[in-house]
Amino acid sequence: MIIEALAKRSLENPAVPLSSIGEDSDLWDTLTGGGRSSSGVRVTPKSAISITAVWRGINLISDYVGKIPFHLYKRRQDSGKDRDTKHPAYYLMRRKPNQYMNAFHLRKTLTAHAIMTGRGNGYAYIYRRGNASPEEVLPLNPLQTYPVRENGKLWYVTHVGGGEGSVGEMRKLRPEDVIHIKGLGFDGLVGYDVIAYMRESLGMSLGTRKFGAIYFKNAAALNVVLEHPDDLDSQAMQELRNSWNGMHSGLDNAHKTVILKGGMKANVISSDARKSQLVQLRQFEIREIANIIGIPPHKIGDTTRTAFASLEQENKSFLDDAVDPWLAQWEFECWDKLLTEKEKREDTHFFEFMRDAVINLDTKTLVSSLVEEVNNGLLSPDEARAIRNRPPIPDGEGEKFRMPANITIIGDEEGDDDDSDSPLFPPNNDGDEQKSAIIQAHRRLVMDTVQRMHKRVSIQAQKAAKKADNFIEWVDDKLESGNCDVFIEAISPTIEAVASIRNMRAADLVVDATNAFFDAIRDGLHESAECKPDELKMSIVEWTDSEKNNIADNLATLITGM
Repeated sequence: MIIEALAKRSLENPAVPLSSIGEDSDLWDTLTGGGRSSSGVRVTPKSAISITAVWRGINLISDYVGKIPFHLYKRRQDSGKDRDTKHPAYYLMRRKPNQYMNAFHLRKTLTAHAIMTGRGNGYAYIYRRGNASPEEVLPLNPLQTYPVRENGKLWYVTHVGGGEGSVGEMRKLRPEDVIHIKGLGFDGLVGYDVIAYMRESLGMSLGTRKFGAIYFKNAAALNVVLEHPDDLDSQAMQELRNSWNGMHSGLDNAHKTVILKGGMKANVISSDARKSQLVQLRQFEIREIANIIGIPPHKIGDTTRTAFASLEQENKSFLDDAVDPWLAQWEFECWDKLLTEKEKREDTHFFEFMRDAVINLDTKTLVSSLVEEVNNGLLSPDEARAIRNRPPIPDGEGEKFRMPANITIIGDEEGDDDDSDSPLFPPNNDGDEQKSAIIQAHRRLVMDTVQRMHKRVSIQAQKAAKKADNFIEWVDDKLESGNCDVFIEAISPTIEAVASIRNMRAADLVVDATNAFFDAIRDGLHESAECKPDELKMSIVEWTDSEKNNIADNLATLITGM
């Protein structure tokens, strides 16, 4: 039966489509490489996606691909770009690809197919007008669509129409009319069937879940052998078994009192959930699935480890490692299939996702970033207000670009080095004396900030000294990570003011000051630890008293140059 069906089916002439074969049949397993795992659980697309971590991981990546704004741009002569809203492909990929769905759902669906649910491939058909302009983009069933080579030329074959269990009509499609989003593959034509290759890992996850369900169905009770002193016949044994199961199966019957009669004994023969490592298996399952899908474990529920301290960094890492490869594939595939040969050859158009839309900055960071860009001429005030959904400034004042008055062009011999026109220094005053006085005032602010941070770190170090054996490990691994953000937030306003006067990049100065501070602290705490364990706390106190002024003075000199 199986051999006969296989003989009828080939890539060029698929007489038996996968949709007509039940996923629970041996024929399905033979044709697709799927089937039962070593755990005894059958792994299919439906059962795999029922795993919570798989469901979450596929949804998360495909949702990001669907929600990030996707635009078609036309290049300008000045190396800039404009959205080409009049191009027929723009509306299809940005708003509505067909009458049944919007662009979000098309990208989400095809990406989910390519990750796992479509066995590594997502397909969509491009319906064109008579002039070859794209009019609709329609998703295809990935289980009934596949590429074939015929006489050295690539084609796509798909089945359309037909009800459940019927073959339907086979169509042969030109490759330029099929958007194909695919995962990792051998020859670049199709992606690997993830479910077939990862059957054992997914089967273990399904088996663990099934074991846990059965465990709780039995009221989280231990397996029991009932020992009866009499020789019972088959009917009596069956009645005793049914009676026992009726009393203890299900959570509602948990912890009921049992009364045994006639010398009968209950013998426990199984271990509990902790000894079977059920909880550890469920945690390991999440990390296994995260590796399969290519997503950070903490994104799908593994809270035991996170890599970054801020939401911005976490989102950027997720975008770079998990989402961006799919975005790039969409960009290349749409460029190849939705643009004309002339547009591709002359490189006049290209598709691009607005990746910055994923990095959600907090309000304070966003406003600070916009202020810096406006004050350095990268954005006009009106452009910055548009980002914050604010109306333009009246009378066109917001269209004017700003630039710091104390910046000159390198090598400009006609440049005026006099700071008398700078708003920081009023006219008719000696600019150097005024600048020196302002920097000196900021130097005192730096010293005060550094001394306060030194005291904060010293208090933490004294607490860590209670565990002298782990003190050096705390200094090397946790000291900076627990205080770096606080130090930067405290020192940055002063550094920004000094940097504007010294014509330096504030960001570079913040990095240099942060590194210098924590290097000095680490060196000092390492020296303090060269004592007996019971003397460590006092050694830290003595080091703090003797060095806090020196460290503050050195940092103030580094930042202010005075």
